Amino acid sequence: MNDLRLGLRRLLAAPAFTTAALVTLALGIGANTLVFSAVRGLLLQPLAFEHGDRLAWLQTQNRELGIFGDTVSWDEANALARMRSLDVVAVIGGRNFIREDGSRRIDFRGLRVTATLFDVLGVTPALGERFTARH
Repeated sequence: MNDLRLGLRRLLAAPAFTTAALVTLALGIGANTLVFSAVRGLLLQPLAFEHGDRLAWLQTQNRELGIFGDTVSWDEANALARMRSLDVVAVIGGRNFIREDGSRRIDFRGLRVTATLFDVLGVTPALGERFTARH
């Protein structure tokens, strides 16, 4: 008990040191909590989709042309869909779109996806209806 009293007296006698020590502890604990939360959320918890442990993301790479990304041709997507080892295949591709409304032009970025995307993710649209291959 005497050690605790002595320690408290010394901390109170040096308020600058005490403040610096407390700030250092707070920053260290906060940074540790942030890193742990990020690792837990990104790596340790399963995806929020049905059968998230069975999802795979494929990317292509062409070292000769220096291309790396999510580019998959429709022929490759169709070949993947025919594989017996895969239940469902969905393709997602980013694209720039232009909408012209009279004299006004609107540029926006969107996604082109296959109708099987909702099946792969096991979700339903929040708004509107689920589109199918006939759309």
